[in-house]
Amino acid sequence: MKIAQIAPLTESVPPRTYGGTERIVSYLTEELVRQGHEVTLFASADSRTSAELVACCDVALRLNPRVQDGGPHHVMMLERVRRRADEFDVLHFHVDVLHFPIIRDFARRTVTTLHGRLDLPDLAQLYAMFDDVPLVSISFDQRRPMPPVNWVGTVHHGLPRDLLPFHPNTSGYLAFLGRISPEKGPEAAIEIAARAGFPLKIAAKIDKVDQSFWKERVEPQLLRHSNVEFIGEIDERQKADFLGNAVALLFPIDWPEPFGLVTIEAMACGTPVVAFRRGAIPEIIDDGVSGWIVDTVEEAVGALRRIDSLDRARVRQTFEKRFTVERMCSDYVALYRALTNTGTATLAFDRDESMRRRARSAPLRLPAQGMFIARHLVPEVPQYSNSLVQMVLPMWCASFWVARLHACGSSLGGRYRTGRFSEPQRSFAPWRMQPVWGRRPCGACRRAGTPLCSPLGSARLWADLILCGQNALRTQPFCLLTVAENTPV
Repeated sequence: MKIAQIAPLTESVPPRTYGGTERIVSYLTEELVRQGHEVTLFASADSRTSAELVACCDVALRLNPRVQDGGPHHVMMLERVRRRADEFDVLHFHVDVLHFPIIRDFARRTVTTLHGRLDLPDLAQLYAMFDDVPLVSISFDQRRPMPPVNWVGTVHHGLPRDLLPFHPNTSGYLAFLGRISPEKGPEAAIEIAARAGFPLKIAAKIDKVDQSFWKERVEPQLLRHSNVEFIGEIDERQKADFLGNAVALLFPIDWPEPFGLVTIEAMACGTPVVAFRRGAIPEIIDDGVSGWIVDTVEEAVGALRRIDSLDRARVRQTFEKRFTVERMCSDYVALYRALTNTGTATLAFDRDESMRRRARSAPLRLPAQGMFIARHLVPEVPQYSNSLVQMVLPMWCASFWVARLHACGSSLGGRYRTGRFSEPQRSFAPWRMQPVWGRRPCGACRRAGTPLCSPLGSARLWADLILCGQNALRTQPFCLLTVAENTPV
């Protein structure tokens, strides 16, 4: 396939030091090239890649003292992308929402991975306006605050297997790696290390916006605790030893972390993670295997006292099973092929390979005479007990629900979600599912003059919803949509 990867210009690809998004773009790009795809990378000129590089600025913007505003540089990059859009089968954007207005004419050939937090109040109206743009989340939890949008998959990050070697032995210290900011929890990390009696090494960057937080809150704590050492930013070569020699990585976040790349970097080294139960952490950390998930500083101190009970070899095995770049790339390639396919599509991306295989083999294939639309992937049923789920799901799966939907862009986002998801989590309740036969045409379909959502129309938009068994539901439940358009009555 001919694939365009569009990266932020803030950092090079890969970044010299800090930069999670650009690092993932680099890993994905190199693996796509290795698998034989024709890849074009839009990034800064100081990027290093085996793909075709389209240089959109001289050096990464964060490291260029002459750059005061990155906006113009990103706009010029997007114009270069627009001019060459017809050359590619798929265009994969990693630049947040900047490109939404320019891709309207070719949105079906695009995928946008959202790498950041989505719970900010200003975002809901924007995403609601562009609810047809195909989006990918990096965790299921990341989706929680979003309005109905066009989710086409969830793809967890992955790393090259040989990037960070396994370290069976440690040097007796705790590690904190990331960024000095309130939401990353450096103050909590210092308190945890002091109370647990471990030395702590902090490798982190300090952005301009966080300088006051560093001066007023974090630096005074460093001066009060002799067991804490601040290293500053480190590069990829230093990271292997920094993480690999640590007893554990502290990840005491205080925000809805959409993924947490450093957690799987630690796991690649065999280093367990002690993390607060926020955001995507329960999806990433296998509690009691690759680390401990805690809720308070006190629980974190207790977890460190039993950290030796975790097998570092099993931590590494967990990484190899769930978070390699090969797995990440295969998930994205499946998405690319589904988006460019003209038949039916099965999109299921879950937390391990066996569940993905089960999901792909489960759905009934419907004949299609038009383009498919895969509009929603529901990750979890957190508020219902296992007993209730075990009672309801077999009955619901045994009777195959086929529902008639609207043909307009908001069909699944509207009729299927309304009244069937609990806001704001939008958690799925299968026992509340109702068939929607015979509904009156919606305004969009009526204005377009289409008969597809009319009770007496000559064609229908079908959707089959499948939950692939209660065993899968216990660990990471999901709802798989397979949609075929213009199926004859």
